[in-house]
Amino acid sequence: MTWLLITVLLTAIHFGVFWRVLRDRQALKSERGIFRFHFWYSLSLTSLTVILTSASFISLADAVGAVAVLGIYNLSFLEMWSLSEGSYSLGILLHGINHGRVGAADLTKFVAVGTAKHAARVEALRRLGFLAVGEGEVKLTRRGQAVAAAIAMLAFLSNAKRTG
Repeated sequence: MTWLLITVLLTAIHFGVFWRVLRDRQALKSERGIFRFHFWYSLSLTSLTVILTSASFISLADAVGAVAVLGIYNLSFLEMWSLSEGSYSLGILLHGINHGRVGAADLTKFVAVGTAKHAARVEALRRLGFLAVGEGEVKLTRRGQAVAAAIAMLAFLSNAKRTG
């Protein structure tokens, strides 16, 4: 139980340092930067947890709990960060609150956000080697096909339902 509490405390400190000190840093204003910030923290703490568990300093239950805390924290943080970075719904609601209405001309801004996010996603997938981008078309590479198959298998195993 001690390691689990230490992990919760370290995670609270990690969030506090981001919130009070690092959140305005340019390196943490991009999706890649914020992902790296969380990735290296989680990798370090998970590695330490594995080492301590294999050396019998902490119980397997504490180790699983600690890694679960990291997973919940990272997924929650990254989802909230992503939603706050130009989501349609949030932007439209904030615009409506600030201006009292949302007209057709205002919606053009939100379309531009979607277009920019789409382009950024395609570029990120291209850099990872999942997509090949040609003139007017985008194709999955072999690596992209493998990842897509793995995701489809996870969706099947978790009984995920398609919604759109």
